[in-house]
Amino acid sequence: RLGRCRKNLPLADASLLNGQCHLCGSPSGEQAICSHCADEYAHSKPLSPEFWNDLDRDILANRKLLAMKRLAGILDDGLRSAIRFYAARYDILRETSPDSFMQSHDEYWAGFSS
Repeated sequence: RLGRCRKNLPLADASLLNGQCHLCGSPSGEQAICSHCADEYAHSKPLSPEFWNDLDRDILANRKLLAMKRLAGILDDGLRSAIRFYAARYDILRETSPDSFMQSHDEYWAGFSS
């Protein structure tokens, strides 16, 4: 099921991947992320459905810096983890909702370096 943001971009809800990790796509049962990703991306705040919708909205609107700054405040390892987390979610969205992006992969990442 997809919602829509003000810019009419699709947003994923918690059931979009039907039991798959929102970051790597592996089976995760009823959890949004699998135990491996939970260990990899330790976080101090819960990752609510609103969190995923906000993150997806930022990714689809190409607001990398805003999203990574927000992620750095949530993830225990700060910016380093935020960049990897963002990239993992970006990859899942590219795979599951390629038509939701307004730019090609190369255009999306042009001018960005970490």
